Amino acid sequence: MAHEGLPVNQKLHSRIASSNPMCIRCQMEEESVGHCIFDCPNSVEAWRLAEFEVPAQQTEPWKRWSEFTQATILRSHNYSSDIELAANLCWQIWKVRNELVFNKK
Repeated sequence: MAHEGLPVNQKLHSRIASSNPMCIRCQMEEESVGHCIFDCPNSVEAWRLAEFEVPAQQTEPWKRWSEFTQATILRSHNYSSDIELAANLCWQIWKVRNELVFNKK
């Protein structure tokens, strides 16, 4: 996430002009890493259900992740467990997105 290495639609569109840059889940915004993990309405709901506060939009996703981990440290009595949950949630969000892309589920 920190190096914008995930093959989201926005990045694919910058290399293949005929591809669709929009988020495959919501079709409301271009699918950047930040949108996919934090801002898509589906992701927002997942973070809300897990009782995490999503940081405000930044230009660089790594800044958001940094703010997110700092906020988690401040709110948590069990930091490592919360960070594990957050990392797992990121992975699950990415897996759901890929199920739509590759398996139309």
